[in-house]
Amino acid sequence: MAQQDGAGFEVSTAGLHSASGQLRQCSEDVSTAAREFTGHQDTAALGGVADAWDGFSREWARQSAIVQRAVADLAGKVSSTAATYQDAERRSHATVRNALGGQSR
Repeated sequence: MAQQDGAGFEVSTAGLHSASGQLRQCSEDVSTAAREFTGHQDTAALGGVADAWDGFSREWARQSAIVQRAVADLAGKVSSTAATYQDAERRSHATVRNALGGQSR
């Protein structure tokens, strides 16, 4: 949000859409990292700590999935917020145009 003439605020819907895209990418990156981390471990080479590693790996994968879902959910909410602001702006412009008798300014 940016101050405008000290009397209100302005929302950059392009900025919100950009942030939503970045959050989506972050969600995908977390998912990819979790798959890569848990999918390529040779626990036989770990000897006596293999059970500890397996427990850590499972918990890390579980926590990563929680983070991935939370970030994906946030991306969707930011995108919805941008759409809501855009819709409100369109309705406001239409109301002003109608009040001016269809003239655009």
